[in-house]
Amino acid sequence: MLRLLIDENFDHRILRGVKLRLPQLDYLAVQDTELKGIKDPPLLAWAAENNRVLVTHDLRPCQSLPTSAWRQASRCPE
Repeated sequence: MLRLLIDENFDHRILRGVKLRLPQLDYLAVQDTELKGIKDPPLLAWAAENNRVLVTHDLRPCQSLPTSAWRQASRCPE
C-alpha cells in the first residue's frame, strides 16, 4: 500500500473523498504529528526517510530545492 504524508496545506476535502474510496489508506496528516509547522524541504526529507510520499498543493518546495537535494530526498536516480 502506498504510504502518504499529507501536508498542512493539502485540501482535506480531497483526503476525505479518497478515504471514502480507500478506507485502508495509510496516511499521516502533518498537523496531527510533531512535524506540524516544519519547513517543506526537511518535511520532504522526513517523508523520504520514512518511505512516505509527500502530498501537497505547494509547488514551491520542489522548485526551490537544489537538484542534488531533491534527488537525495526523493531517491531519484541521477
